[in-house]
Amino acid sequence: MSDILRKFRRGATLLGELIKYETAALCAGVLKVTNPRYRHVWLVSERGREARDNGYHYFAYLRRAHPEINAVYVADPKLPDYDRAALAEIFLRFCGGRIAVADDFAAAVQAYFAALPDAVLKSKNFSNARFVRNLFERTCGKATMRARLAGEAAVVLTKEDLRAAGSDREFAAMMEKKPKRMGFGI
Repeated sequence: MSDILRKFRRGATLLGELIKYETAALCAGVLKVTNPRYRHVWLVSERGREARDNGYHYFAYLRRAHPEINAVYVADPKLPDYDRAALAEIFLRFCGGRIAVADDFAAAVQAYFAALPDAVLKSKNFSNARFVRNLFERTCGKATMRARLAGEAAVVLTKEDLRAAGSDREFAAMMEKKPKRMGFGI
């Protein structure tokens, strides 16, 4: 596909998403004027097609810490969550040719995300885009530390760096398979 066509499609997609959110903002504006209940409403949404990321967590924070704020979360209900393969692809896209990776790194990333338990992906607290970004940044940090301690000039991401990042408490806790409780929890 030509670069011009790709840019056109991307522009058309962004325009469509902008129209959706502008429509929501317009509806909120009309509600503010016509209904006193919505006079001080805060609209919280995501950027484009990144459901369950920062916007949702900010909305949840507002509801929990500031219940006096009339916050409304605006999302496209048809947006699917990312599957395991898409999460691995996003992680590898972060590398984007700017960061050197070992030959077996892509396979290690795909295996890591393939091993994510269903309970993690379906968890209410799982923020898929944030999880991938945090894991990527932690992997880069592990690789940089390893390279500097070894006196290497270049930083190359390896499967060992991914394994080290994934074993950090934040990520390892998600990978643990918790047994289902039976009976009464006493």
